[in-house]
Amino acid sequence: MKLATTQITIVVFVLLAAAIVASSPHSLQTFAVADKSLGARLALAHANLHTPDSEGQIRRDFPDIQLVYVDNPKDNPFYPKEILPFKYYYSKEADRTFNICAVHLTVFICKGKLDRKITDADVDSGRCEVTPIYRSAV
Repeated sequence: MKLATTQITIVVFVLLAAAIVASSPHSLQTFAVADKSLGARLALAHANLHTPDSEGQIRRDFPDIQLVYVDNPKDNPFYPKEILPFKYYYSKEADRTFNICAVHLTVFICKGKLDRKITDADVDSGRCEVTPIYRSAV
């Protein structure tokens, strides 16, 4: 009888652990992209902000990104036409919004989903990390 109770306890523990892992936003599935953990991929995205192939790195490391907003400030003379539009992509897995300009560079990264134009408050609060040149235009 004691053996059966132990076996039932083990089965219940395993089922509970599996349910917790499956429901976690950072479940084991998030560690399967490019053999890098989610944390490593995010660190790389921040380190490569506004560098050559930064868009490619985002697309490779966050394959779940979805376009959530397009900012096309055509009337603002600060922005050269070649870099427009700015497209905001959200990764549910990372819970980050990546902004990519028309010349394939990341411009900013925000915590959470940003489906509207970025504001000074987003940057000042620390929610978003932006390139220095874009910071002067927000």
